[in-house]
Amino acid sequence: MQRTLFQKLHRMLEAAKDRWPGLLFFALFRPEGENFGRWELVVSADELSNDLAGYDAVAEEMGKRLGVSERMLISRIVIVPPNDPGLRAFLDAKLLSHGEDLPQGYSLSHFVFGTTAVRRAHLFFIRHAPSKKRPLRRGSVRTATGLRKSKKPASI
Repeated sequence: MQRTLFQKLHRMLEAAKDRWPGLLFFALFRPEGENFGRWELVVSADELSNDLAGYDAVAEEMGKRLGVSERMLISRIVIVPPNDPGLRAFLDAKLLSHGEDLPQGYSLSHFVFGTTAVRRAHLFFIRHAPSKKRPLRRGSVRTATGLRKSKKPASI
């Protein structure tokens, strides 16, 4: 049953990439604690908001691709904003340790994602989130405070 779920979620992922070009993260998490062996579908995309419309969009894709028995294995949908510090730290750590692309179907166990202890995870898709910092102007450096300082000496 779980293998079928993973195969169908791979197909859902392909449709999700087309529907949400800003997709950053698509995974199943099995959190620590009592959740009766059910998964959480964790998604992050620029186009998805953490509101009813966002959840309806993900649920609609699930309804198209997953049967009732597969949907029963997923306890909830979690939409994480692309600028969430926990997500960004996770993406940076995983992509730095494995390169830009993780193999499809990469699995992890026993880690913390933001404030959630995760027993097991199946990562279908990870893309590095572009930095939200403004680019530096030519001839500028960023100081420890994040302020820009020109390299050129002031004219007198």
